[in-house]
Amino acid sequence: SIMTRAGQGEGRDRGIFGLVADVVSSAPEFENAIEAVLGERLQYVIVESHSQGVEAIDYLKTAAEGRASLIPLSRLRGDAEAAGPGPSHPGVVAACLDVVRFDPSYDKVARFLLGEALIVRDLPAALEIWQQEGGRRTLVTLDGEVLDPSGVVTGGPLEGEGHGALQRRREVQELEDVVRAFEAEFALAQERHRTLQARLLQLEAALKSLD
Repeated sequence: SIMTRAGQGEGRDRGIFGLVADVVSSAPEFENAIEAVLGERLQYVIVESHSQGVEAIDYLKTAAEGRASLIPLSRLRGDAEAAGPGPSHPGVVAACLDVVRFDPSYDKVARFLLGEALIVRDLPAALEIWQQEGGRRTLVTLDGEVLDPSGVVTGGPLEGEGHGALQRRREVQELEDVVRAFEAEFALAQERHRTLQARLLQLEAALKSLD
């Protein structure tokens, strides 16, 4: 696949940076909302430019790999999809951009995908805000219901290829942090062991000299 090739060292050098799901994350309480509002776009591939996109599409056709959607990083506007400050409604939880984490180099991607999206408490609040604003932005509830600017409501269980991607990525990061902590503890234990061994040799030498 494209991402397999990217993982084999061909990726960043050839302008293929990874899936959207690989470069954005959020706190656990917002994962449902972020996954719901991004939907299938979690599986979009970020590429440097349209030329890398053309190359990737040619590869997909040649290898019969199926379809993929590609986001050309260099062609995105930095202010894309910005919708201004959120409404003063008690049901507003946060702007999506305020709760996602991403490397600054992907700022344009995050703004393009989430710049106008707002997390709200529940669907009744979403409907009130949609009426109040006249459909200016995408609204997503904490449970993952989505109300788009045209008024279309999407709900039900989250499923599909991207479902759970943010949680899995977070869990992998947490496990990597645990492994690093254990490695640091192990290195300290090894150093302490070496120090005690050296001290033991000194004491044995001193004991022999006393004998």
